Amino acid sequence: MKTAPIDVLLVTCADKLDNIQSIRDDMALNGEQIWTKFKRPKQQQGEYYRGLAEVLVSRATDEPSSTLFHRLRREVDELFDAR
Repeated sequence: MKTAPIDVLLVTCADKLDNIQSIRDDMALNGEQIWTKFKRPKQQQGEYYRGLAEVLVSRATDEPSSTLFHRLRREVDELFDAR
């Protein structure tokens, strides 16, 4: 990730943003029990997504990538800080 081309980072970010939005939608319907369908618990999922978002934000090179990467970080923070 730290050396991947920006186009790869953009696709990765878009995929992860879609994943986060799907998780958020599932939580709205089913609550915290959705975490049982993952191999890793919520805390570890949060660590993974936060780490990924930080790498992406650090790699932002222009306005489109910066906007998308920061959006992912905000979505991740909102999802995993939700109680």
